[in-house]
Amino acid sequence: TIRLHAVVASLATTLLVYGYARTFLGRLGSLAAGAAFASFADWFQMGRQAETEAIFTLLLGGALLLWHWGVVRGWPDWVFFSVGYGLMAAAMLAKGMQAPVYFVGATWLHLLLTRDWKRMFSIGHGVGLAVGAGVVACWVVPYARELGWGEVAMVWTGDPAYHVNGRVSNWKSSEFFRHLFTLPFELFAGTLPWSPLVLLVFLRGFRSAWPTGWRHVVFMWTCIGVALPSIWIPPGGLPRYFAPLFPCVAVLAGASVDWLQRANPTGAWMVLRALASVLMAGMGAVMALSPWLVAFPKWSGFAEPVPVAFAYAGVVFLMAAATAFSGRISAPAGPRVGIVCMAVAMAVYFSGFVMDFRVRRSGNPSEAMRAI
Repeated sequence: TIRLHAVVASLATTLLVYGYARTFLGRLGSLAAGAAFASFADWFQMGRQAETEAIFTLLLGGALLLWHWGVVRGWPDWVFFSVGYGLMAAAMLAKGMQAPVYFVGATWLHLLLTRDWKRMFSIGHGVGLAVGAGVVACWVVPYARELGWGEVAMVWTGDPAYHVNGRVSNWKSSEFFRHLFTLPFELFAGTLPWSPLVLLVFLRGFRSAWPTGWRHVVFMWTCIGVALPSIWIPPGGLPRYFAPLFPCVAVLAGASVDWLQRANPTGAWMVLRALASVLMAGMGAVMALSPWLVAFPKWSGFAEPVPVAFAYAGVVFLMAAATAFSGRISAPAGPRVGIVCMAVAMAVYFSGFVMDFRVRRSGNPSEAMRAI
């Protein structure tokens, strides 16, 4: 189907996040990172659409993670620079100038902060730049021959959204300040239920727990810090523009799980297990009670047929019970059960219950096509 590319890209990005996390996390933290990316609330919307978000996230997120993977693993400079710039160029062709801004900004800033002048001015870096330019040229040159170089520039600069959002004179003060206030909450909500874990990196003792892995955490925050201003400051910035950084957020969530498991394996997991079980039970209750929403016109779109509602709710209640009783399973198997159950519950809720609501709200596409 036209959505197949999004499904394949989502699976590939999930595996990539797990693989990168394994460079400094244990199996539990890496599993949490992969599960977090695959089950972010917003990703159930972005990862299923017949658009370029999923591929763009795979390409740009892959460029950032594989570049740093090569740095920490000691690959030859020309290898990880070529992989990074090559994927960045492909992401640029898929979506636009967002890709080079995020990739070049994050990697160059990382090299500056670590004072890695040798890599910054290495021959390998030059090879990577040449590879990126070559990938772009493979499309640009034939396109320019057919339509002219003016049309090439229009591809990346002709979007009206760039002109409207890029000019400060077009910004309205009320929209500007409202956007500054609301966007962090939108991003936090869109990466639930894992986003609260990311905040744990600011706790005392988190850095000392990473004698070698702290540089991974710093690079993830560098990537986020470079990208966030371009989304947060312009009033037209949308949460979906942050999607290429979802892999970085997922890695940070996995790092927090790994740290909690090592720092306080009994108490920390007991709290997380209780919170996750309550959240899943709440989701199951909403679905189980949804058939009776038909009596309320405002909420009737969420009303499921009784068999469907009970089937959805039954699966989620089962996940909640499995998580609640996973404390009886010795670590690390117990925490792994809870992480997988949380991801499954999110999938049922968003791919089942929420998707059904969206289908009902969208109307009958066949009727719309006949009307046209």
